[in-house]
Amino acid sequence: MYGQILHPHSPDDCFINVNVGGFKQRMEHGVLNRFPQTRLGRLLCCSSKEAVLELCDDFTPSEMEYYFDRNPRFFCYVINFYLTGKIHLVEGLCVVSFVQEIEYWGIKERHLDYCCSNKFYELMQLAEDKSWDQRSDELQSSGSSIEELSVLKDDIEMFEGSWCADVRRNIWIRLEDPAYSTSAKVMAVASLSAVIVSIVAMCVHSMPDFNQVDHNEREIENPVLNFFENLCVLFFSGEFLLRLAVAPSQEVLVQPSQYHRPNVNYALLFYFSL
Repeated sequence: MYGQILHPHSPDDCFINVNVGGFKQRMEHGVLNRFPQTRLGRLLCCSSKEAVLELCDDFTPSEMEYYFDRNPRFFCYVINFYLTGKIHLVEGLCVVSFVQEIEYWGIKERHLDYCCSNKFYELMQLAEDKSWDQRSDELQSSGSSIEELSVLKDDIEMFEGSWCADVRRNIWIRLEDPAYSTSAKVMAVASLSAVIVSIVAMCVHSMPDFNQVDHNEREIENPVLNFFENLCVLFFSGEFLLRLAVAPSQEVLVQPSQYHRPNVNYALLFYFSL
């Protein structure tokens, strides 16, 4: 059955039936093959039902009909894209939803027609500004200062035009702003936990009751405390190297945020004591 998709034997086998939210459209293989990296183009390469269902919500083999639980109005623009090679903005559709739709269908921003490109980037900038303002209010309500937020925004702008800008920017934001996302919160909790463990280890290490001596009555390192101290230093060193790799500039790197200054100080103290 699925081999027919790749090797049509009759005129009907040269088409697939697409059902998007109740809107049905019969589409020719040749049209879809113009853009093989898109979702519908990739369907033609599927050789099993499991592979097909990774790309659509349901599938009827007998009718070669693929079901998608997506916006049927937007799909009209997707059809036009396959015919013309260009995608247009959808009037009345939020630009964020537009981006989500084209990402779902595997359409790149570079396929946006020139008549819509300026408006698209203006709307994206407006959406980003609104998102930033909303996050600013959330951070202020949680105790973060507007100065810290402004500094972080300036840091982010410094990534423009640099190598691996998107990857480094995403990592840097998560390192500097625990309120940014769930992954940023996890990183902040891990960092804070390492700080607490290191402080507890140093306090316990200073207590005579926990000191160990050898048979010559000479003080020796407590292996448990030594393990946790080394583990914390390893964590802080790794974090510092990560910051070194993704920092937008050297000036920013030597001015760690309030969340990571203790980590850097602890690691430096350890290395100076060697």
